[in-house]
Amino acid sequence: MRKKVLILGGAGFIGFNITKYLAENRDYELTIADNFMKKNRDDLFDELVSKYAIKVIEDDFSYPEVYNKLDNAYDQVYMMAALVGVDNANSKPHEVIRINTSLALYTLEWIRRSKIGKVIFASTSENYAGTVDAFGYKIPTRRKCR
Repeated sequence: MRKKVLILGGAGFIGFNITKYLAENRDYELTIADNFMKKNRDDLFDELVSKYAIKVIEDDFSYPEVYNKLDNAYDQVYMMAALVGVDNANSKPHEVIRINTSLALYTLEWIRRSKIGKVIFASTSENYAGTVDAFGYKIPTRRKCR
């Protein structure tokens, strides 16, 4: 039986590589959700989507009503969506906070009311800077818990 997988932020660097790996190495029914804000829908992306019949939902998931476009059951959900980049954080910090907070909140709300097997949440290097400053942790941080 094919596992049903959703990758939020599936056109970003990490999301695309997860999508590519799963498509090429597993028998999954894949859905990518992304706003394509970074204009990262290129020939390589379109070729992968076409070759493996990947469903694509293009919209801004920082708004709660957009989650109605998703199914209510997935075996796995990869949450890779975020507005990243130092330039964005410096030029529009309020928008970065709004978008990333909304993405996390609305994704969690959608997960709560849906039938989801496993969830994998990833974040960006920008989130680690406070930890480095406050606790002196080195980057990359060791995987082993202290």
